[in-house]
Amino acid sequence: MKKKMVLLSILVAVAAGMALSTDAAALLDGPLTNGDERFILQNDAFVVAGGVEVDTTKNSTEWHEFIVSVPANLVFEVGKSYKISYDYVIKNVKDEKTKFYHLLRTGGDAKKDKGLEFWSDAAGAKGHKEFTALVSDAGYRLIIGVQFGGAIRIEKLKIEAVEKSK
Repeated sequence: MKKKMVLLSILVAVAAGMALSTDAAALLDGPLTNGDERFILQNDAFVVAGGVEVDTTKNSTEWHEFIVSVPANLVFEVGKSYKISYDYVIKNVKDEKTKFYHLLRTGGDAKKDKGLEFWSDAAGAKGHKEFTALVSDAGYRLIIGVQFGGAIRIEKLKIEAVEKSK
């Protein structure tokens, strides 16, 4: 049964145009697709060819988590290190307070956050982000978000298990 599921996953990925990793440790290597149960898209985020976009410039709330992994469907194993990387395009910024961010979080305990980074950039800016984190507890989830309103496109999201740093 497991072989059939792997084959089905590969066929679905190929049909969706996803880049498949030759690294068996990759949890994700390619664009998110509609219906991917490993992630929840929030704050009106939507799938576009090759990525996910969100525009929160008209929203007055401070925090906009728009890509959130589902711990039951995308498991970060305790004791393993993971490298998360992606490309981005800033589509718009609401004002000088706009920041973009990513992190791994377990439960609601911000003290256990891993890889938390905030950054800001001008509309039209393109870049690459990556971070590596050692998972110390069960239930971690990936969060990518916008603080204070902005518009961004996330492309080439990749999550892979890596060797621990020595």
